[in-house]
Amino acid sequence: MNTERKPTAIGQRVRQLRDERGWSQLHLAHLTGLALNTISRLEGGAVQDPPVSTLFSLAGAFEITVGELLAPFDMVDPKMVAG
Repeated sequence: MNTERKPTAIGQRVRQLRDERGWSQLHLAHLTGLALNTISRLEGGAVQDPPVSTLFSLAGAFEITVGELLAPFDMVDPKMVAG
C-alpha cells in the first residue's frame, strides 16, 4: 500500500505564499500561533481539511482574506499577495 502523501491545494498555496515572503515554516508558526508540526503537515499533504480557525490564522499572517487563501493559483492577483 502506498502511504506517500501529495501536497493538497491549500498546502501548496501556503507554501507558495510563505516562499514568496522568504519565511521559514518556523516563522509562519510564530506569526499564526500554530504548531510548527501543523504547518509542516499542512504543506506536506497530511492535513487535508484544516479547521476554519487555522485558515483564518494563516490568512491573517499573510494579510489576505480566507477567500484569497483558498483561491486557485491562477485566479489570484499577484499584487494582492506580494509581501
